[in-house]
Amino acid sequence: MTRNKAGTYRSATGGCHHAFDTQGPPAALPGCRRPAEGHRGSGPARDPSDGPPVAPSVLCTRDRSRGGRGHKIRFLTHLTDGAVRGLTSMKSQDGLLVLADISGFTAFVTATELEHGPQIIGVLLEAVMRRLSPPLEIQEVEGDAVFALSPDNALLPPVRLLDVLDSAFVAFKEVQRELATDASCSCGACRNVESLDLKIVAHHGRFLRHAVWGRAQVAGTDVILVHRLLKNGVTTSRAYMLFTDALLGWLGLDPVALGLVARVESYEHLGDVRCFVRPVAVPANGEVPLVDAEADQRRAPAAV
Repeated sequence: MTRNKAGTYRSATGGCHHAFDTQGPPAALPGCRRPAEGHRGSGPARDPSDGPPVAPSVLCTRDRSRGGRGHKIRFLTHLTDGAVRGLTSMKSQDGLLVLADISGFTAFVTATELEHGPQIIGVLLEAVMRRLSPPLEIQEVEGDAVFALSPDNALLPPVRLLDVLDSAFVAFKEVQRELATDASCSCGACRNVESLDLKIVAHHGRFLRHAVWGRAQVAGTDVILVHRLLKNGVTTSRAYMLFTDALLGWLGLDPVALGLVARVESYEHLGDVRCFVRPVAVPANGEVPLVDAEADQRRAPAAV
C-alpha cells in the first residue's frame, strides 16, 4: 500500500488499484483478494487449496465532486465466478464472413448535403441487407458497409452464397436507379447517387462471439482479415466481388471455371492473402449475370 500526496492510499499489489477516502490503511474490500495493506508481496501467503487466482472483482474511480480532495469507492464491475466460467467457456466457430461496402462513400458524403446524403446511403444499405439476411446474419452496420456472417451449418448448400451475393448487387442497383430517376429533388446528393458502387468481400474462417457492454461482437484474425481486404489493390473496377482462396476451397469451386481473376494482397501481420476478383457490370436492365455455382461444381471433376 502506497500513500500519495493527497493522503490517499493505493494498493500496489498486482495492479489492483483502489482509491479510498481515508488517511490510513483500509480494511480489505468485500470480494477483493488483494492484501489489505503492505506493498507487493507482503501479506499472508496464498493457500494453494483456494484454487486458481481470480480477476479483481472491484473497479474503483476517484470522485472529484469536492474539488479533487475527496475519494469514493465506485463499484463498476463484479467478475463473479459465473462470469469467469463464462469467459473460459467461450469457443470459436468456423463460418462465412462477408463485408458489403459502398465505393465512393467519402467523396459522396463530403460533397453533398447532410440532409439527404446519409439517408441515401442508409436506403442503399438496407436494400443490400434484405438480400443478405437471411440466410446470413447481419452482425453490424459499419458506416458505409454491412458486416454479415454465418456459421458453417446455416447456409445449405454452401454454394448458394454466390447467388445471395449476386442478389445483393441487383438490389443495390435497382434502388440506386430508382433514386437517380426521381426528379422530386434536385439536391446534390440525389443527383450524384449514380456515382456510388458496391463491392463485396467474402472469406471463410474462424471467429469468436462475445459481448461488449451488452452488444454482440465477433473477434479473431479472420475477422481482421476480411476488413483489411476492403483496402486492396483492385483498380480495374469499383463494383466487384473479392473471394479469398479459403472461401472458394471451402465451397469446392474452381476459380478458373468461374472466370475469376487471381491476385495476392499483402498485409502487415497477416502476410500474403491469395484471392480472386469478379468484376460486376450491371446492364441497363439491372440484372446481374448469376453464377451457376452448382453447375460449375458438377463440371469441376470432369475438367480435372
